[in-house]
Amino acid sequence: MARKRRSRKNQSNFAQIREKIAEKTIWAIAILVLVLIISLLVFVFRIGESMYPVWMVEYRNPIIGILLTIIFIIIIASPLIVEANSNPRRLSGPGKRPDYW
Repeated sequence: MARKRRSRKNQSNFAQIREKIAEKTIWAIAILVLVLIISLLVFVFRIGESMYPVWMVEYRNPIIGILLTIIFIIIIASPLIVEANSNPRRLSGPGKRPDYW
C-alpha cells in the first residue's frame, strides 16, 4: 500500500502544533501544582482554621499527606503527561490493519 508522504512544510507545521500543545500542557500542570501547593500551605500554616468544618480539622494531617502525594506524583509524571498530550500515537485496530482479527 502506498503511504502518504508529508511535505517538509506540513512536518514543520505539525512540529509547531506539538510545541503549542506542549506549552499549554506545561502551563496547565504548573497552575495545577501551584493551586495544590497553595492549598497545602493553607493546611500546614492553619490559615483560616476557625472557618474549617470539623472533619477538616480532625483530618488535617491525612489531607496534608494526600496533597503532598498528589503534588509529588504530578511533578514526577509531568514529562510523561506532556509527551502523551503533544505526541499522541494512533492505536491500531480493525480499521487500520485487515489482518488484525
